[in-house]
Amino acid sequence: MRAWMAILVGFVAAPAIAADQFDLACRVGNTPIRYRIDLARGNACEGGCERIWEMGPSTAGEIRLKDTTQNRDEIAQTVTINRQTGAWRHWIAGVGVEEGICEVAAFSGFPQTKF
Repeated sequence: MRAWMAILVGFVAAPAIAADQFDLACRVGNTPIRYRIDLARGNACEGGCERIWEMGPSTAGEIRLKDTTQNRDEIAQTVTINRQTGAWRHWIAGVGVEEGICEVAAFSGFPQTKF
């Protein structure tokens, strides 16, 4: 009986582990957007996952999916998701801001690599 109690107490006291891999099902107006995210590797992709990119920094409060503000070869833009509210925000320099909402979904994985 004591062994079961110790296991139960250990299970209840263990901290929750956040999932490092998940999808985000987002909606911007009437347009659905789906992202596949691997926080541990810092990779993400969109839709059919034709291109996997390196994400910006993520914190407990925000996931920065794209950040090209420091890259002079690309148009400056950021895509962020608020981890508490699910708010999606896409800013493009000279164009403006789009906003939407995201919900977490089961991780659908990245495509297999050839090498």
